[in-house]
Amino acid sequence: MKKSLICAALLIFISCLAATRSNAQQIYLFSQSSCEQDGVDCASSIGLYGGTIYGYSATEVDYWTSDDYSAYVDGQLYDQNGTLLDNEWDEEDFIAQVYTSTSANPGTVYTEVGYHDVIARYYYEDIGRGPEGCSPCDGCNTDCYYFYDNWYWSDPFGFSFMNGGYFGSWENVYGFGPPAEIENDETVYLGQTSQSLQTPAAKVDIRLNGNSVTGQTVSVIVGQKMNLTTSVQPSNGTVTNSQWTVPGGDFDRIANYVVVPPPQGGYTPTSATVTNLTTLTNSSVDFYWITGGSRTVQYSCKINNNAVQAQVTLNVQRPTATITAATNSSTQIASQQTVLELGDPALTPGIVFTRTLSIPSGFSGSTQWVQVFTHKNGTLTGPNGDTILHTCGLDGLYPYLLDSDATATNLKTSDSPNVGFPQTATGASTDYSATMWLLFRPTTGTNPIWVPLRKLSWSWSAAASKSGSTWTITSHSDPHNLSDSGTTDFPLWAVNADSGQQCSP
Repeated sequence: MKKSLICAALLIFISCLAATRSNAQQIYLFSQSSCEQDGVDCASSIGLYGGTIYGYSATEVDYWTSDDYSAYVDGQLYDQNGTLLDNEWDEEDFIAQVYTSTSANPGTVYTEVGYHDVIARYYYEDIGRGPEGCSPCDGCNTDCYYFYDNWYWSDPFGFSFMNGGYFGSWENVYGFGPPAEIENDETVYLGQTSQSLQTPAAKVDIRLNGNSVTGQTVSVIVGQKMNLTTSVQPSNGTVTNSQWTVPGGDFDRIANYVVVPPPQGGYTPTSATVTNLTTLTNSSVDFYWITGGSRTVQYSCKINNNAVQAQVTLNVQRPTATITAATNSSTQIASQQTVLELGDPALTPGIVFTRTLSIPSGFSGSTQWVQVFTHKNGTLTGPNGDTILHTCGLDGLYPYLLDSDATATNLKTSDSPNVGFPQTATGASTDYSATMWLLFRPTTGTNPIWVPLRKLSWSWSAAASKSGSTWTITSHSDPHNLSDSGTTDFPLWAVNADSGQQCSP
C-alpha cells in the first residue's frame, strides 16, 4: 500500500532549517508503528488498533536535496520469529512512505523495518573512440567510431561514501561528501531503521455482577445469584474452548429453584422444582450456592488459540438457624362431635414451630416456612363402604402462613391437623407425614432465591368410630420429641395437597 502524507510538524522543522542552514542537505529516515485518525499521523507512537498492527516507514529528501535525488523506501513488517508479514515499497520525488499491516496476536513482538535509499537523478555518458589512437574521426576515416564507455551518476552530496548503517526509529542523515560520480548504479543505500512493539498477552477477567473479581477472595451468601461473566483481551479476540470449573455438586450449588406459578404471597402453587447446574461451557455462568464454605471458581479458554485462565475464591456465608416444635395438645374430638383433631387452631394449636436465626455480619435477609406432605391419607367408613383419600404435596399455601401473633423476633407458625366427620360416616382414620422447612433468602444482589436452612419432619395418625351419635377415639399417635436438622434439600412438590388430587399410597 502506498500513501503520501507529510507531517505538518516535520514541514515546520524543515522550514526552520532553511532559515538557519541554507547549505544543509539531508535525508530523513524513519520507521515506526503509527495510527491515523482524521488525517493526523501519530508520529513515534506504537499502537495496536482494532486488533491490527500498523507499520510505517518513510524516506524524505529535503528541498535542496530533491534537486539531485529521489527518495526510496522498502518497509517490511516482521513478527518475533522473523516471519515476514507484510512488505511495501515506494519511490517519490520528496517523501517515499509505505504502510504495512497485519492482524495482531496477543503476546507477540512486531517489528517494522525500513530500508532507505536515495536515487541519483542525473548522469552522463562516457563516450570513447576507437580504435585506440584513431584520428581524425570526422566521417572520412571509416575505421574510426564512437562508443559508450560507461554511465556515471552524479552524487553531488557524497551519499555513496556512507556504509549504510542501522539507525533507530528516526534519523537525520547529512551528505557525506565530497561530490562523487557513481559508476553504473544510481541507487545509494543509506541504511535501515526499525521500531518494535509487543502486544499485551491474552488475558481473561472474571466479573461478578459486572465487577472484576479475578484473583480476589469475595464474600457472598447462600441464595445470592452468582452472575459470573468474563471479559477478554484483546477485546475482539476469538474465544474458544470456554470451560468453568465450579466446585461441588447438586447438593451445594444449583442453577435455580422455581415455584410455579411465580410466588405471590398466600396462594396455592402447583409445583416446585430445582434446576441443576449443567451448562459450564459458555462465557458466563449463573448459579446459587446452597452450602457455606470457601470455594475457588475457575474459568479457562483460548483467545486466538492462546490458552488463558482466571479464578476467583468465593467465601460463601450461610446463616445458622434452629427449628423448635412443641406439641401443645393431644388428639381429641371437637365438642361439636364433628372433627377428629390435634389441637384447636383458634385456641391451642396442635404443633407450634418457632425458629432462631443468625445472619453473618455484612449480610441481611428474611425467612419463610414451607410445609410439604409426604402423604396425607384419610379413610371414612359409611353406609356404602369406605371412602379413601391419598393426597400429598404442598400443604395449601406458599409460603406457609404465620400465626396471627407472630412477630419479627418470634416468627412462629403452627399446625392443627384434623379430619371432619360427615353425618353419614360411622368410622374415620387419618395418617399424616409432613416436613416443615425453614427457608432463607438474602437481600444481596439481584434475583436471589430461597434456600433451605433447616427442616423438621413429623407425623400424626388417629382413628375414631361412631356409636349412635357419639364418636370415640379408638387409636392415635401424636408427634412428640421432635427435632430438626440442617438441610440442603429443597421442598419440592408436583401437586398441591388441597387440590384433592390423589397420590400413590
